[in-house]
Amino acid sequence: MMNWSCCVALDPRLIKITIDVNGQKNVFSQLDIKATGTKYANPLQNEAEVVISNLDKKTQDYILTETSPFNLNPTPKSILIEAGRQSYGTSIIYQGNIVSSSIGQPPDIPLTLKCLTGNFEKGNILGRGQPTNVQLFQICKQAAQDLNTVLTFKQPINLLKILRLMVRA
Repeated sequence: MMNWSCCVALDPRLIKITIDVNGQKNVFSQLDIKATGTKYANPLQNEAEVVISNLDKKTQDYILTETSPFNLNPTPKSILIEAGRQSYGTSIIYQGNIVSSSIGQPPDIPLTLKCLTGNFEKGNILGRGQPTNVQLFQICKQAAQDLNTVLTFKQPINLLKILRLMVRA
């Protein structure tokens, strides 16, 4: 007979989905949840697809109605995905806007949410007048303030200048 007392129990995974619609937050955790996505290190929007199975009919209908592209309510429908382990808790791995939602077939009846980071901001139209000579940094700074986002403006690298310095050395 083997003695299994020396083995440590597995640390279960945790996943928590928070859907914010009109200031009403719905948190889902102890369900069949699958989340996949892609994070980019360039100007492309990060993507996520969340599948939540076995939700009750009232919650399904509410989410499908509020996240429909035909819904005239202009407020953002946002999603927050948190994941981690039971021993140390969860941390945020994705935050974005729900772009579309669809429902699947029984017996599990999966609700699929497709999400993009910052998608709600694409609908904001900004208009500003500028004096004749304005630096690009100033225009970007004002646009970031109008959109309530953080500006990470980086100076372009002048490769020709670097090559000249290397040749002189």
